[in-house]
Amino acid sequence: PPGSPPVPHTRHVRPGPRCLWTPRPAPTSPRNPDEHVNAAGYRGPLLEPTPPSAPFRIAFLGDSSTFGWGVPNEKTYAATCAANLTASGIPTESLNAGVIGYTIAQGTVRYNDLVRPHHPDVVVIAFGAINDHLHGPGQESDESKKIGRAHV
Repeated sequence: PPGSPPVPHTRHVRPGPRCLWTPRPAPTSPRNPDEHVNAAGYRGPLLEPTPPSAPFRIAFLGDSSTFGWGVPNEKTYAATCAANLTASGIPTESLNAGVIGYTIAQGTVRYNDLVRPHHPDVVVIAFGAINDHLHGPGQESDESKKIGRAHV
């Protein structure tokens, strides 16, 4: 409906009981063969919740920029960061929990449900401004609120 937040194409997502939607695991995306979501619902290799030998682990939460919309996993900033640290002598693995279209509220749920059980050493959070500023049906947009305050 008009005014509703956009939901990514349903072939790429599945309903999420606490987040509205989550990425649908697939070996490749029908939209882009370079995109891959693993069986646990995040990009990159599957990670054990508690690794037997603990490399430095960084988790990344965010929206399409973190997910790496349109690029292969190794070109996402999550994978690039881990590769650069590993190349500099710090064995590192990354958990890319970015989801196209996610807001900070959805990211908080994803942190609790997916990221936290993997015990990351560092969590990088990078949400853009657009998803959090979309308004739901019957709600006033942030822009109209700002304009209204300017006239008071």
